[in-house]
Parts: sequence; C-alpha cells; structure tokens
Amino acid sequence: MNNTFLSFYLLLQLLTTKCAIAETESLGSELYGAALILKRFLVRKCGHQPNPVSASECFLSLVGEKNDNHYFVATQVKTWGLGIT
Repeated sequence: MNNTFLSFYLLLQLLTTKCAIAETESLGSELYGAALILKRFLVRKCGHQPNPVSASECFLSLVGEKNDNHYFVATQVKTWGLGIT
C-alpha cells in the first residue's frame, strides 16, 4: 500500500460542539484538562445555542438517522449507540 492510498483513508478531523464544551465546563475543575483539550478541536455548529443540550444529545442530532456527513463518534457512554442518552 502506498502513502497516498493510506492518506486518503486515514483523513480524520477531530470535531466537537459548543454543547460538548459547555457540558465539560459545567462538570467542574476535575475536567479542566479535558475541557482544554476539547477546545483545541474544530467546533462544529450544532444549532443548539443559546440553549445547549447534553453532549450526547447534541452528537446524536448531528449524526442523525442517516449520518450523511459520515461522522465517527468515539465515546465511553456504553448505551450511546442505542440512542439512549
């Protein structure tokens, strides 16, 4: 496999939303480091401002039923893929 082929398939952008940042910040100083890391990601407009929702609800709304944007969500929430937040 050549590098061009690998580069095409490994293109990845780390994204977050203002809802996820707001939720992380609301959880207090124990997650200060996580909030700093999250703020370095590209912020995807989610449309929930000025009333943010939970990060799980926000990500589910972005993915939608068809996942037209081909999002890949990494989470530790065990029930996330079931649509349970």
